[in-house]
Amino acid sequence: MTVRNEGLEVAAIKSGKSYFFDAANQTLASGETIDVCLAVKDLELYLRSIIIDSNADQISWQVYAGHEITPGSGTQLAINNRNTAVIQKPDFEAIQDPTITTPGTPIFPVPRVILGQQAFIAASFIYKQILTGGYILSKNTNIRMEFKNDSTGASAVSVLFSARENI
Repeated sequence: MTVRNEGLEVAAIKSGKSYFFDAANQTLASGETIDVCLAVKDLELYLRSIIIDSNADQISWQVYAGHEITPGSGTQLAINNRNTAVIQKPDFEAIQDPTITTPGTPIFPVPRVILGQQAFIAASFIYKQILTGGYILSKNTNIRMEFKNDSTGASAVSVLFSARENI
């Protein structure tokens, strides 16, 4: 019997099936959102984590299923392989701020809320990992994630995603 010494994460990185991508750092006015849509094709995608980085007092987020977007709208995000020696086009895509034609059904009963922490210089900051247990997206699945600035003023918001093929 063969003993496997490496975990799935190490195997995914070595085989070029582990990725990261991010939604651009942008300033959102109070109430404005960043929408990121993931379209998974012929694979299962394990969405490992999402990290929110912001100077907001409060950000809410929600996941939607069954949404529809206008084809060609939004900005396609670059999906980077965590193994730079492997050049492979992943079988999924991520689009930021497309035109939403059908919003979809919310996954959570109410949006999840992240509160900013007070720094020693009296500015608020958020650096928070969400979906720490991960989330598996099955073949031919589309989801939309919405991140909303709930602060009273404008705030910079950046979102970093880490995912791998479910091997």
